[in-house]
Amino acid sequence: MQARALLGVSRSARREEIVDAHRRLIAQVHPDRGGSNEAVHDANAARDLLLARLERTG
Repeated sequence: MQARALLGVSRSARREEIVDAHRRLIAQVHPDRGGSNEAVHDANAARDLLLARLERTG
């Protein structure tokens, strides 16, 4: 899974951009809106991965 591609953010995306992109994606793929649990899981994993990378790089 390509986290940046899934969330639609650039390599230089900051925390706020990642969080906003995650919110938009969740609104589209949430099971209550016809999406799936797997899609929500993938979106959460992408967000977590990118935020962890930001923390490591400072």
